[in-house]
Amino acid sequence: MQRMLGRTWWIALLAFMLVWTSPIETNARSFTDVAPQYEKSVQYMTDLGVNGYSATEFGIHRTISRGDAAVYIARALNLWNEQAKDAGFRDIPKHRKDVQIAVNSLFEKGVMNGVSKTNFGYSANMTRGQLALLVSRPNAYHLSGDGSKLKFTDVPAGYDRAVAGLVEQKIVNGTSPTTFGTMHSMKRGDFATILYRLNEWKKEQGPSTEPEQPEVPTEPETPEEPGEGTEGEPGEGGEETPGEDGDEEEPSEQPEEPETPETPDEPEEEPGIDEEVDPEDEGNIDVEEATSVLILRETPASIVVEGKPFTVMKLQPNASYPFTKVDDYYYYIPFGNGEVRISKKDASPNKRVALDDVKKSRKTVLTKQGALLYHQANTASSVMAKLSPEVRLVVLGEGRDFYEVQIGSRQAFVLKHHTTWDSGVPVLMYHHIVENRAATVHKNNNMVIDYKDFDRQINYLIHNHWTPISFDTFREWKEMKRDLPKRVVVLTFDDGLLSLTKYAYPVLKRYNMPATAFVITGKIRQQAEPWDTNSLQNVGLKEIRETKDLINYQHHSHYFHTFDKNQPGVGKMITHSYEESVADLTAGKKQLAKAFDGDMARIVAFAYPFGQYNDKAIRAAKAVGIEYAFTTKPGTVQLSDDPMTMQRQGVGPRHTLTDFANKLNGTYRE
Repeated sequence: MQRMLGRTWWIALLAFMLVWTSPIETNARSFTDVAPQYEKSVQYMTDLGVNGYSATEFGIHRTISRGDAAVYIARALNLWNEQAKDAGFRDIPKHRKDVQIAVNSLFEKGVMNGVSKTNFGYSANMTRGQLALLVSRPNAYHLSGDGSKLKFTDVPAGYDRAVAGLVEQKIVNGTSPTTFGTMHSMKRGDFATILYRLNEWKKEQGPSTEPEQPEVPTEPETPEEPGEGTEGEPGEGGEETPGEDGDEEEPSEQPEEPETPETPDEPEEEPGIDEEVDPEDEGNIDVEEATSVLILRETPASIVVEGKPFTVMKLQPNASYPFTKVDDYYYYIPFGNGEVRISKKDASPNKRVALDDVKKSRKTVLTKQGALLYHQANTASSVMAKLSPEVRLVVLGEGRDFYEVQIGSRQAFVLKHHTTWDSGVPVLMYHHIVENRAATVHKNNNMVIDYKDFDRQINYLIHNHWTPISFDTFREWKEMKRDLPKRVVVLTFDDGLLSLTKYAYPVLKRYNMPATAFVITGKIRQQAEPWDTNSLQNVGLKEIRETKDLINYQHHSHYFHTFDKNQPGVGKMITHSYEESVADLTAGKKQLAKAFDGDMARIVAFAYPFGQYNDKAIRAAKAVGIEYAFTTKPGTVQLSDDPMTMQRQGVGPRHTLTDFANKLNGTYRE
């Protein structure tokens, strides 16, 4: 009897424990950061099996990576397939099985691709433009609209119909009355809300096949949340209007708008989302047996810079050009020092031809509005292409009235008076950022700027269509492996101060902007000291690892960022011997490489301490593998400039937005 009672007690206890420890369904209200306007969206995602950022936080205002976005989308579309074929991407961490399943599932259905054949772009931020392209695809929501009716000025061709579909169905608005925020990084809360609204819209369409132009559904119950914006009221990610509150009015820098390319019958679909095609991708063909293509209609030819397409020209119909590469969406035709791509819908394969030597040059000019490419150095000859303004043309030769350029292996000519001097690529130089410089010990330091000024400068770049480029992109341009349009800029930060990660990085992350930092490596420890606005702290290995997704960390000397005690105002890089300089640079590379698994080979750029250099310093830098070095001499960088003595444009507290614009355009004068 006692044994039976004991057995009964254990059974009862076990049953109680099973009930007590059963999983509790996640509720949106269990997250401390979910405001009422987000509750339905978050509940929708958690019901689908999407976890929060932590046990108590959904991460409403945190940016969402492509990896996490893939999980959201695969769940929302019910495409979760653990048996999907491996897509072959190598950058997804092994511990993120959920991302691997989601990516494989979406890739198999043609909803989401990688940024290259082997790289998904796992940690890169998902942008609003990328989401628009994704949801427009057939195995997603197949949304499409009339791109010609969009009032936004920042929606490139190829995105317009996808964005129009979202706007017409009232799924999302712009970040301002005139901007969609195509390149703005998305927040997890906003991303969840858009997927929730799409689900509500899809339910209203019923089980039948979605019509090409669906009726506008009833406005979702969820109110417009921060981050999506309403007309006349920018939401999260919207830019402040320069000139408010008595601030200086932002100088206008809008070029004369080029003619908008004709919208093709079907929306141009980017390979994947915004990405450049991997040069090693399948479809490359032997250059010796290049195939030509026949242009069927006036065709936009573009280059891609940091995921953004730039229309270089519109090729005229009935001309044939050899191409060197092809993928599922585009033909790639040699042009300048790089290549342009054209949609496969606008051209047809032609006979195989031998591709003559493709010439390259370091001489460049910028095009004006209305520039044309002629078949011969004669305006009576046929027009090969209509050039967009501010294209950086690579010049192969010149006559009295014309410059000679090349498309494929064909000569082309542009009138000299349809071009202007190349203002060069601006490399901006920052040092330290604080909240209120006037209230700190740095109030008289001309290399310390206020956070609000930095934020306004970044917004100026966005409003005026300047694209920050990575050091790798800049390097490819200098090595004549690619072309760049005029409005690109390199953002650099010297010394490696903690304000780089505290103030600059969040702004860069918000807009997915790359930057380059030159670090005094002798001050790198495991992690930074606590922030103190009245002193200087340096980033540590921890901070470098946490921000290396957008910031390329390079060299600024180890212990030589000091003046020689016997020669005031002269740096040790100048006064010390060649051997000592080599030793300092080598020690610095070893220290910085600790943040990158000991990879010293990646450190190829250097900023001379105090901008001071001589032949000895240059030789020492080259001896340790430095290929690119920057000074503090004001100016922009030309393709023909010596890569070891490149100029930069310093940005300080005395510089107005007009000064900032002039620095970008190479017209600033002290």
